[in-house]
Amino acid sequence: MGQEAEGISRAAKLAWCNAGGHTPHNLQHDGVIIELARGVTPAEAVASLHDVCSHALGFVQPVEVKPM
Repeated sequence: MGQEAEGISRAAKLAWCNAGGHTPHNLQHDGVIIELARGVTPAEAVASLHDVCSHALGFVQPVEVKPM
């Protein structure tokens, strides 16, 4: 993924955090470290972020949990 697409995806993830009460802690080159709001599972977050990022980019964008 190019730098422009990474930036669009990161911005979509930050907007998702703001809308859902999640806390972004650190921006990465290809993602965001996110503290999920209470009651949201990692699997739910991945599914939702997949939809948000794919919509923002205009193509299917996989999202995954990565170990810190």
